Amino acid sequence: MIQNHVDNENKIVTVHQKITHDFVLDIYEQSLHVDDPVQREAIIETARLLSASIGDYLTEDPVEPKSKKTKSDS
Repeated sequence: MIQNHVDNENKIVTVHQKITHDFVLDIYEQSLHVDDPVQREAIIETARLLSASIGDYLTEDPVEPKSKKTKSDS
């Protein structure tokens, strides 16, 4: 799902892919090779959602490291 976040702070994220017409077409073409109708519809829906965000980027927030317990925390 594509989510728009409005934050007043900058974040460092990992950019995986720019959403282009070719990228959306590649996603759609994947559905042509899937036999399962439910999975095919999910891929087509993904392509439809991505097509509304041409020019944006698929990103991932970095995973926050878990705090380590110290001897004083025990």
